Amino acid sequence: MRKTFGRLVLTLGLIGAIFVGAGNVSAGSIDPGVLFGGSVSGPYAYDNATLGYEFTANTSNVEVNALGALTGGTEQVGLWTESGTLLASATVTPADPVSNGFEWASITPVVLTAGQSYVVGAQSGTYEFSYSSAIVDPRITYDQDRWNHVGTGFSIPNSSDVGQGLISPPFTGFLGGNVSLSSVPEPSTFALLGLGGLSFAIGVYRRRCMAAV
Repeated sequence: MRKTFGRLVLTLGLIGAIFVGAGNVSAGSIDPGVLFGGSVSGPYAYDNATLGYEFTANTSNVEVNALGALTGGTEQVGLWTESGTLLASATVTPADPVSNGFEWASITPVVLTAGQSYVVGAQSGTYEFSYSSAIVDPRITYDQDRWNHVGTGFSIPNSSDVGQGLISPPFTGFLGGNVSLSSVPEPSTFALLGLGGLSFAIGVYRRRCMAAV
């Protein structure tokens, strides 16, 4: 009986892991916060500085599940609150999935707060400065580009260029880091998944008990 109960608990745990656990991202699962297209200017060398952009979350049911850096090497990428608290970081390499010109590494998902501003930046050796098109995910608002001076290393990029960014073509800015977004399931969804898993496990348990009679 104890063995059967233990198996029941294990089954529930596996079901929970399937729905809740976060796996490594693939190129097909990347949903960039900003989708850039048609490089007009760059890439340029910009050694040992963190480049990216500031954005505001428009909804409370969105999370960041991966961080990206422009292709070209091994770089550290971070996600900060506007006030400078580091929420997540990752190191991307040429072996990581590539999508929209960025290398991506998965992170433990960070749920965004509606109305809160965030900064994403990559410690870049290269950067792009101008694109012919840029599409911003409607779940966020692009606020401005962010950058640090050469030689400052990996830290929240505090400088910005007034009047530059994703305002009108060509879209300009020191573009180095990017985020991948995913929707957060509503609590009711998790409840339904849990009930379904529990029902399945109880059914298995009952069948085994009947077979043992």
